[in-house]
Amino acid sequence: MNKTWVQAIGVIAISLGVAACGGGGSEDPPPTNNPPSNTTPSDDSTAKSKISGVAAAGAPLSGFVTIKDSLGATKTVNLATGGTYEFDVTGMTPPFVLRAEGTAGGRSYTIHSAATSADANGNINITPLTDLIIANIARQVADNYFASGNFSGLTTAQLDTAESELQLRLQGVLTELGVSDSIDLLRTSFSANHEGLDAALDVLRVTVDSATNTATIVNVLNNAKITDDLTTNDTSIIDSTGTQQYASDFDAIIARWASLEAAFANGLPATDDPLLLAQFDQTGFLDNGSTFDSFIASITSDPSNIGLRFPAVSLITLEAANEMKNGKALVTVTLTVGDGSYGYGYMNIYMTGLYDGASGKTNWIIAGNQQIADSGAEVRSTLGYNLNNPSEIESGIDFWSDVPAESPISYAIITGPGLPTSTGGVDGKSAGVLMVRNNYDNLYIAAGMYIGASTPVNPRATHYGNMYAWTDNEIKALPSDNLTYTETFYNDNGTPGIYTDDVKLNEGYQFIVLKPPFPASSLSPSNFAVVNSPSVQSILGIFNTGGTLNVTWNIPAGLAMEDFEATRFYTNGNAFDYVSGSVLPTSTGTSVVFTAPSGTVGGGMLETVAADFYNRNYSFNLFFYQ
Repeated sequence: MNKTWVQAIGVIAISLGVAACGGGGSEDPPPTNNPPSNTTPSDDSTAKSKISGVAAAGAPLSGFVTIKDSLGATKTVNLATGGTYEFDVTGMTPPFVLRAEGTAGGRSYTIHSAATSADANGNINITPLTDLIIANIARQVADNYFASGNFSGLTTAQLDTAESELQLRLQGVLTELGVSDSIDLLRTSFSANHEGLDAALDVLRVTVDSATNTATIVNVLNNAKITDDLTTNDTSIIDSTGTQQYASDFDAIIARWASLEAAFANGLPATDDPLLLAQFDQTGFLDNGSTFDSFIASITSDPSNIGLRFPAVSLITLEAANEMKNGKALVTVTLTVGDGSYGYGYMNIYMTGLYDGASGKTNWIIAGNQQIADSGAEVRSTLGYNLNNPSEIESGIDFWSDVPAESPISYAIITGPGLPTSTGGVDGKSAGVLMVRNNYDNLYIAAGMYIGASTPVNPRATHYGNMYAWTDNEIKALPSDNLTYTETFYNDNGTPGIYTDDVKLNEGYQFIVLKPPFPASSLSPSNFAVVNSPSVQSILGIFNTGGTLNVTWNIPAGLAMEDFEATRFYTNGNAFDYVSGSVLPTSTGTSVVFTAPSGTVGGGMLETVAADFYNRNYSFNLFFYQ
């Protein structure tokens, strides 16, 4: 399987405890323990009472939720499967404001809700819609309201009024989705199963601009939108045209991923299995440069795909099909293997809709990510990469692009937060980071004017030339959530020094990283999976003769292992041997086998990579020489 379908499976399920860490601008290091179950509550109440519900945003939220009472006492619990939570609020003083933090559908969320004494032992939802309810009461971004703790005057009447006003603006969409106008967006219980209220969360996207105190609500089925000025009472109503029809398309898309699950439920299907082939757009398929035949051969030969599941599908865009054209949809799919203990990952996949005039329905099939190369980005902090200072820590963003050997790609330009806006690019002057194809069919971060494969490495590039390093101040200036980057590929048309004849090969792929890295100054070796055995001399002994290398390391609390690599360097030029060890998220060691060397060994490197809840990577690099 390629990187999108296998390495997308990350560490979220087993590292809930690290969700307490902050985002851009934070100087706090990754936590070394799980979020506290509670802080000391107030003593003003003796009656047993609970508040429970679901946190969801188009998919169940994975993460944790904190409740704060009117005196500032808090409790924090991890979200269970399906985004459910429950608090015993005995001894706490209402009213309460709740804040859920985590990930859903490949995005990072911080959303809020509230409850009064009247809601004791009742259900309270935490969704982007309840976040808007609280923001409209507070006349400010809900997160600021939660942080201030100044909500002792919050009343049931205020909640009811804000809920009714928001529901009125959305009721057309709710009605089209079969949701009654008697529903309470704040209190009516629901399951994250694409039905009822959850269906509305599937299609209504809410973004909040804290700088302007303005929210935008979008119906992704027809791209209609309304704005919500949090400081006033807005009354505009969102357009619901076509919502019911398009929702049936989304139901068919969800069913398609369930059918693909079935193909891998009990074993690996054959490459010509009709059940498997029926899931895909065989003629229009493209995934990371792989054709349909090579993709199918790959996924049907990997035993780790047995039990592959897609527990959540989130809709990004949808263009309906008709007699004249096929439909097109982009979805974010959550994937996992087996019982989910290996973790969850996300991938963006296109779907093709084939219209059936007789039934009036559309058959949606999977078309891959439509990318011509395997590319993406992840935040990374490295320890020990600088040979002159083995304890130096650097933080930045790691871009990868693995290019098929036959691909015409010569270079790429990446733009987004924290990257050059006026210098860089292909000509050294335009915006973006230049990435140039090397002799190993991947791209490295280059600097100055593009002159082909000899373009110099960017001085900011570390970690094999893929990581763009940031200073602490640059990290503090980054957005705190969902940093979006765009990568555009080009062919130089055989004239590396001339840019006017270069050919753009795509319209720009977008990928999202959930959170920026922590500033390097807030990290220490205790935040990395540092190798503790064997000794460097023992490693060199195995490199010089061949044999089994048994490596162990320590995993910091709140992190999960992702990768281990060992590399043996030779003294003759760029020759090397590379071995990747198999690791599970909880692994504290692995074994790799090196054959007898084919030349004179000059040294080597060991690398461990661990990741936190938001897929921030922590890479420990141990270099050594004869």
